[in-house]
Amino acid sequence: MDDFILFMVFSIMETMAMYYLMFRLFKFDMSPVSIVFASAVASFISYTNRNVYEIQSLDVLVQIFLMFMFVWLLFKTHIFYAAIMTCTVYVGYVILQITYYFLLNGVGLFDSRLPISSAVGTYLLQIITACTTFLLGLWVKRNRKGFDFVPHSPYEVVKMNKINIVFLGLNLLSVSTLSLLYLTNQIIQLFYLPFALVLIMYFILYFAYKKDRTND
Repeated sequence: MDDFILFMVFSIMETMAMYYLMFRLFKFDMSPVSIVFASAVASFISYTNRNVYEIQSLDVLVQIFLMFMFVWLLFKTHIFYAAIMTCTVYVGYVILQITYYFLLNGVGLFDSRLPISSAVGTYLLQIITACTTFLLGLWVKRNRKGFDFVPHSPYEVVKMNKINIVFLGLNLLSVSTLSLLYLTNQIIQLFYLPFALVLIMYFILYFAYKKDRTND
């Protein structure tokens, strides 16, 4: 029971942080009740996947799909832009978490010979990543950063112009890279996959800025 409660608390905290950054980055109104609901449902499904069905490697893909569905249907965002928002925040969050993993692993908090230390490292990793994500969201809001191109209606017509085709490709590339990252046994040791995520994130932000400027 204690493991379930701890898992839910930290997982909900992480998911809420991701939604917070997402809505600040794309200038959406906050809906705290809906965010808590979406985070709780996703966290419970994650716990079930990991501890009942034991499909840890597939859980991240399930979580990406759930976030996409919630952004699309619960928060009533156009399906195309829901995909952009989900991929952007997920890629960014994973980059942060991998960075902190390297730092914590460097001080021995993920030593497999020390199970207590490893558990502490996992919780600490979740806390630091979530707090950084919240702080980034606050920074975006206070400095009036973010993007305006995402319509606040699910009924907008999306034209497949060059930038939108690029976004579609980046979304597919994001999911493919994240899939390789979490389906591979030696996840963090594969440097080129985290590096690929950094490049993808750069291009997402570049084309988001360009789309904001051109208003296409």
